[in-house]
Amino acid sequence: YPAIDSQDKKENGYQKYLNWFQDRYGAERIYQITSYPLAFIAPALRLMWFRDHEPEIFRRMVKFVTFQDFTLLRLTGKTAIDYSMASRTLLFNAQEKSWVKEFLEDLNVSSEILSEPCLSSNVVGHLSEDIANELGLSPDVLIVAGAHDQSCSSLGIGGIQEGIASDGTGSVEAIATPTHAPFISQSYHDLGFSSECHLNPDLYLALGYHLTAGSLVRWYRDCLGKFEIQKAQSENRDVYQLITESAQQSPPGANGLLVLPHWSGAGTGHYPMLNPSSRGAILGLTLAHKKSDLDRAIFEGISFEARLIIETFEKAEIPIDAFVVTGGGAKSPFWLQLKADIIGKPMKVPETTEASAMGAAMLSAVGSGFFINFEDAVENFCRIKAEYFPEQSAKKRYDHIFRIYQDLYQSVIDINTRLSQVD
Repeated sequence: YPAIDSQDKKENGYQKYLNWFQDRYGAERIYQITSYPLAFIAPALRLMWFRDHEPEIFRRMVKFVTFQDFTLLRLTGKTAIDYSMASRTLLFNAQEKSWVKEFLEDLNVSSEILSEPCLSSNVVGHLSEDIANELGLSPDVLIVAGAHDQSCSSLGIGGIQEGIASDGTGSVEAIATPTHAPFISQSYHDLGFSSECHLNPDLYLALGYHLTAGSLVRWYRDCLGKFEIQKAQSENRDVYQLITESAQQSPPGANGLLVLPHWSGAGTGHYPMLNPSSRGAILGLTLAHKKSDLDRAIFEGISFEARLIIETFEKAEIPIDAFVVTGGGAKSPFWLQLKADIIGKPMKVPETTEASAMGAAMLSAVGSGFFINFEDAVENFCRIKAEYFPEQSAKKRYDHIFRIYQDLYQSVIDINTRLSQVD
């Protein structure tokens, strides 16, 4: 059957399954068992959809797999799912490291159709002969289970102990930090935060995110950056560098502009959380404003969202001593300095900014025995090449503006909800 990705909503047909989980078990109990909030991206909802809408396929189903299990099956002929990916299904007890028998029985689903959970560094098998021939590789190649991208990213920046947070700034901005216990109080469920099993079996990974970071900058470039696009082409320069050069002409606070960067809805850190009805907003515009002010306000709004997530972690007494930025956002000195000023913490940049790929390579090296353990891999792989420190006068100004920003979501939520219902 064709793959169903995590953003598929089946015309919002998953809501009744979320309601079923809520009514039967209660959101708090589900969160305490699975460490995962009731959200439409959970694979369990896709399984229920198959049961109700494709009963013949459901009856004949041999395995229900995520992209991870499917890839391992194609490479080795065997299925497996690591603890971090299993943590994101809404069917897995992250503390006991096992499928939730009660949930499966109530769903009339056999655990046999789910893959066997395992450590991320487990060797699943060797490359199958057919695939080895197709790829021109030896069938002796070992295939390691792998992990969720944010878990790999945490490893890729050296996050194998509490206090080292990763900030993956791509299309979506995801902030993850290791914890000794899962992040499962009801108040954090209501804000959309989740925990998953860390690659280090003694840890968990607390995760928060917002949905439009790099994707909003790209939208802004395409819709409002025509001048910069033309100039970049004529001068053979990077268009994003031109946009950030313009943004630097505006002072911290963008002369009173404030952007709510919810071009794809609300992420974590807000109540209600993961709200698809939330919309982007630009507030404070006057005839005195210039495009440079709007350039800066876009980056500030995205960074205020990141601060919301970090402050929630800190309220839960989760320590963050080091903050390592990866992905496309790690390539912009302007954005890195702005983040340091808004968040109030040093921003570190690793030598390899594609941390998920780095973490996957490190995971394979540990699983195959090339390194003794994760500590050995981190010592050999992870290096910091730059660090950006908060500038105190800018930080003081942003502290004041952030208090205003914290009220922005609730101030426009009713209007945004009504707008989302307009045909």
